[in-house]
Amino acid sequence: MVLSGAERARRCREKKKKAGLSEIMKQKDRKRKQIQSVHWSRKQLSLFTAHVWTNSTTYPLVIVSKDISHNKYTVATCLERILTRLQILIPSLDELIIFSDGSSSQFKQRFLFKNLSYLANKFDITLSWNFFASNHGKGK
Repeated sequence: MVLSGAERARRCREKKKKAGLSEIMKQKDRKRKQIQSVHWSRKQLSLFTAHVWTNSTTYPLVIVSKDISHNKYTVATCLERILTRLQILIPSLDELIIFSDGSSSQFKQRFLFKNLSYLANKFDITLSWNFFASNHGKGK
């Protein structure tokens, strides 16, 4: 098949266009990999947040930790630290109702429930935990 000069020129432009797009995609991928490399090579911190409210005031709390494992033991340690802090902030604390919509591996497992009874006894308070469906009310 013999191509006209115009057809050869058109095909050449298409090839260059495709090659240009391919190079753009490669550049984007290189940049993405560089960004991820920088991000994951940095030291990470974990934040455990809580917000406590009473009849008269509120207490926003955050625990910053170098432990980024996000497992049941981290949750247990953070809860114990929060309860220790709350006993200082609210000496008359006798009941704590917890609400969360967190990860099942962190919050919705049997270790946590056993630990709640331990913490209730240790801090001499009544503890209850209410779980919301994950992502409930977020988005559509």
